[in-house]
Amino acid sequence: MPAPEAPTPAPEPPPESREVAAMLRASEPPMTRVAPPARRARTGVVAGWLVSFVALGALGYAAVFWRQPIERAWPPSARAYALLGYR
Repeated sequence: MPAPEAPTPAPEPPPESREVAAMLRASEPPMTRVAPPARRARTGVVAGWLVSFVALGALGYAAVFWRQPIERAWPPSARAYALLGYR
């Protein structure tokens, strides 16, 4: 059995194509870290979370403060209040 032939090396690209490849690499943006979000965007997110917590707290306060009118208007809520220990 004859010995396998060694693969022939790929031909060397002409100098012009090396220059073109170098120019293409130079025009690509460098791989860098992603910049942190702008301060304005972070402020909006923080404000959104703050408003959400305040609204949730107000809802909880209203549910406790107006417990009896809520129970009269919607009797099944008495069971939920009992589970929370308000009976």
